[in-house]
Amino acid sequence: PRPEPIPNLANLRAAMGQNNPFTPEGIPFFPPPFPTVVPFPPVPTPPPNLTALSDDELRAMEGNLRKAVEARIETLQRVQLLLDAANAMMNQYQTAAAAT
Repeated sequence: PRPEPIPNLANLRAAMGQNNPFTPEGIPFFPPPFPTVVPFPPVPTPPPNLTALSDDELRAMEGNLRKAVEARIETLQRVQLLLDAANAMMNQYQTAAAAT
């Protein structure tokens, strides 16, 4: 069995009794936009096999990881300080706005 053909916009309007390309208000009919398709994120790579590394390679990797973790913690502390300052400014603004 052959599938039913999908009606196009002109056939759909004719079936609804609207043979003109404009709506009764004189505004042209535009079909709704298609939703944007978001691609799936890539699959994360599995961690490397650490048992195959030598002791020196593990120590070097541990040192690099420690520096990276310290840098992340310092950055998070700076962000927290900026958020606290913004919160204090907002409280001052609300107090000043309520007084007027």
